[in-house]
Amino acid sequence: MNTKIKASKYFFKVISFLTAFSFTSCFIINNKAKADNISYSLADVNGDSEINASDASLVLNVYAILSSGGENPLTEEQQTVADVNNDGNINASDASAILSYYAYVSSGGTTAIEWNVKYSDSPTLEHIESGMYKVGADIPAGEYCVYASEENISGYYCVSSDSTGSFESIVSNEIFQKNSFITVEEGQYLTLTGATACTANIANVDTSESGVFRIGYDIQAGEYALFSTDTLGGYYSVNSDSSGTFESIIGNDNFSYNAIITVSNGQYLKLNGAKAVPVSEASIDTSQSGEFRVGIDIPAGEYRLVCTDEQNGYYAVYNNSFPDTDIIGNNIFENSAYVTVYDGQYLKLERCKISN
Repeated sequence: MNTKIKASKYFFKVISFLTAFSFTSCFIINNKAKADNISYSLADVNGDSEINASDASLVLNVYAILSSGGENPLTEEQQTVADVNNDGNINASDASAILSYYAYVSSGGTTAIEWNVKYSDSPTLEHIESGMYKVGADIPAGEYCVYASEENISGYYCVSSDSTGSFESIVSNEIFQKNSFITVEEGQYLTLTGATACTANIANVDTSESGVFRIGYDIQAGEYALFSTDTLGGYYSVNSDSSGTFESIIGNDNFSYNAIITVSNGQYLKLNGAKAVPVSEASIDTSQSGEFRVGIDIPAGEYRLVCTDEQNGYYAVYNNSFPDTDIIGNNIFENSAYVTVYDGQYLKLERCKISN
């Protein structure tokens, strides 16, 4: 990220306008971040949980330092969030994107900046019927929202590298409920069966039931309680992108009654046989299998767990509800088990319940 960049006349005009921070302020903010362990998000370069002209000014200050051959004063995390357009450089283009987003939010916009940047130059196609399409010839490359046709409960898409129809040519495919998102590249083929599509930048998604939702676009970032709407149970996955590949899955799980998950801007939440409710609005039944917040849904302490069917019971304890969080402790047991949990932890139960 310490690439030397040639400064432009445009840059010097902008930097003279944005004078909220001096070059020294970059170092001050950097040192404060190290001391206070500030958390950053895209374009929030100074870590104050807001995206505004101060962040743009900071980016331009860093650009000036790099342009004069200086070392980048930002931490690695700050460098990542400062490169708003993800082109590997920190320059006036990133500052301009921040200022544009600041103006958008100031006028009432609510979409997260990740999506504003992603869709800024996207082509628009309002309707694509079921069929097979060559990307770059029949449809442009980019991200699409695919919908199950009205007469179908589910739809199917397949992205392939060629038109041989062989198993080896499949890049990704999915049978989906209601809707999904998929990104296709030039030269690939997109097949839709029992489904239609439109470019993602104009997609409207029903978030009241199963489907795939863009975090910061369709639903807000935050913590959600997921409830099964199917007698067979629910399923969720949190994905980093819409490539449809296994590698894009950050975390996933099956659950019988409920699960609790925290999602961040730019991610995708997929639900099958389930619905999402902001956890602050959720009423969770703790008398059965499920996932519970210790200190909120159940008090901290030691619990006796008993199996609810002939299968073995299972419990797991987590420190948070992020999709890639590690398990602190877990166990598969017969008949009964004891577990101790503390405030702030999460207790997941499957095929068992808390004994009264």
